[in-house]
Amino acid sequence: MTDTEIKKCQEWLDKLKLDDIPKHKERKRTIMDIAGIDHLETKWSLIYAYFFNPKESHGLGSLFYDSFSEILQHKNPNKKIQMNDFYVKTEVPAREKDGSTKSIDILLSNGEYAIIIENKVRASLYNPLQTYWDSVKIEDDKKCGVVLSLYEINASKYNSNYLNITHEELIKQVQNNLHKHYLTADPKALMFLQDFIKIFIIKRIPWKRIY
Repeated sequence: MTDTEIKKCQEWLDKLKLDDIPKHKERKRTIMDIAGIDHLETKWSLIYAYFFNPKESHGLGSLFYDSFSEILQHKNPNKKIQMNDFYVKTEVPAREKDGSTKSIDILLSNGEYAIIIENKVRASLYNPLQTYWDSVKIEDDKKCGVVLSLYEINASKYNSNYLNITHEELIKQVQNNLHKHYLTADPKALMFLQDFIKIFIIKRIPWKRIY
């Protein structure tokens, strides 16, 4: 850059008002940031299990399950999973052929139908999806596998029984349906849900994509 160009740049900077410069808006930290769990899969699974369970104290009823089911029906209309009453478990043991034990991150089931969820945050998809599938002793047409991930991933490439839903897709669907449950919701649960939503909607998770 020549001296003349440098001088012109300096003149432009001198004329520039501070108000013309967009101010960086700092995002207030969420409780997940403070607790250092904004990247831990097992903690996210526990949070999801809490919200997926209609009988929990959050007062949101079947908000998360209904939102999840709507996405499932859109992505795989031929798979009919019908559960009015179901249990929610995390870290469900699944035995490999060599005798070692793995864990299903989240399992929703009523004994007749089941949804097997592999929850991915930062880690790559290396999990034994078929082992998880086989360990749930329910007919194939009455269970569904889902890889819940930060970024879109071709889950069927890893196992044809699984489809992909991103965390953000689910959260946005939850937001769309929240008005149906807002009046019955526990205020503290709403505050926590708001914090959880910020992880996806505001923070936009600046982690390196690994898939």
